[in-house]
Amino acid sequence: MSQRKNSDLVISIKAAESYRDAGIQPSERDLKILSQKYSVHSSQNSKSNINAIKHTLTIETHGEVTTRNYTKALKEYKNYVALYAARSPDLLKERYRVAEAAKNFLLTDFNTKKSTLFYMVLVCSYDAPEVDYSDDYSFEYIDIFNKYRVLVLYAFINLPSHHTGLKTHFMTMDSEHVTADENILFERVERGYSSKEVCDVFIALAIQHKHELIDMIRKENPGIPSDELDFLAGLKITNEPIKT
Repeated sequence: MSQRKNSDLVISIKAAESYRDAGIQPSERDLKILSQKYSVHSSQNSKSNINAIKHTLTIETHGEVTTRNYTKALKEYKNYVALYAARSPDLLKERYRVAEAAKNFLLTDFNTKKSTLFYMVLVCSYDAPEVDYSDDYSFEYIDIFNKYRVLVLYAFINLPSHHTGLKTHFMTMDSEHVTADENILFERVERGYSSKEVCDVFIALAIQHKHELIDMIRKENPGIPSDELDFLAGLKITNEPIKT
């Protein structure tokens, strides 16, 4: 995470091994991800109070794939902009280990054989109100820059961490190219979320990711009893992981 001289914020993340659409079983044909980052541009010349947020995914054989979120959340509404939400894979894999010299931020410790980390990364202006506290999740402001604060909310699905992960990205699109329902969604993303709305958005996404994980388990274990699936579906999102 770094800030350029022009106040642009750059967040590079540890990319997944390969790209796949949600709900699709991983295969050897999946495209390999080389790098992934977000950049929050100060957009100082914008006359509409817009910040451009860019997501750049570099895929082997395909090059860079980018999506953008043109948002008024930071300058005009003092709201939170969601960059992405993620269900983590098994973080004990060698791929996700970081150098001891790196500046690490420890959220908590947990047993990946019993719990799955779900988290969401948002950006707000330095003077935005803090999010409302909830027993459903934990949160930390992990870094503060000249113009921005970065917020991580996290909770746990008490199921073993899967060998796959899943990310939800947030973007806007030209209204001419989307349906009316999609346009409502994109307008919502463009405005961002107030400090009181962040909790509801986070929990809704956590539940969505939990059901996607259960669906992956069902596909990999076609003989699993329906009552066991019902039990898994009833598991609550919690801020307390299973550590032992």
